[in-house]
Amino acid sequence: MLFMHLFIAVAVAVCAAIPASVAVVLQSLWSALTADIGMAATFKLVVGALPTSFYLMAPIACIIAICWMYRANSESVAIQTMYAAGMSVYRVATPAILLAVIATAVTAIDAWVVAPRGVVLVEDVKHQLRRNISVGSLREGRFHSLEFDDSVATMSFQRKLGGDRFEGFFVSITPKAKKSFSISSRQAMIKKDQNN
Repeated sequence: MLFMHLFIAVAVAVCAAIPASVAVVLQSLWSALTADIGMAATFKLVVGALPTSFYLMAPIACIIAICWMYRANSESVAIQTMYAAGMSVYRVATPAILLAVIATAVTAIDAWVVAPRGVVLVEDVKHQLRRNISVGSLREGRFHSLEFDDSVATMSFQRKLGGDRFEGFFVSITPKAKKSFSISSRQAMIKKDQNN
């Protein structure tokens, strides 16, 4: 019975973690939703966010499984029978304690070993998006940061003129170990290829 209830707890945690992972991905990439990140990047994002969502949902799943277990045992008069046979409260609570200990161990392993690797996947995709940002996803009147190998550029513009042309353009570039500089222009055009 304990393994069945543990399976229920894992199923609840996974079923709750999958939509939570999708929500985390959407929240972290809200400003870049118009960019075409591709199926592989989307898969990496969901798989990367899943372990973090799992260990956040696991305590709730464990509570649900324990409550379900004791409700089912109470309806089948199993708990009353155990009390009538002279079993102590601690002996009756043993399955719940074991379930909680197993769930805690699995959650700790997930939090310390699996989830950090998932975060690396998510941050890797976010880094690639910042480097290869889609020009069409840039928004008027907002600041956007783009990372390069040796510098970070922060830019904004007042209005899109169509294509890759912008009006009221401003960019601040901060090279590594060098002094930052800024450029402003009435109009500007962004030229972009696959790598630059």
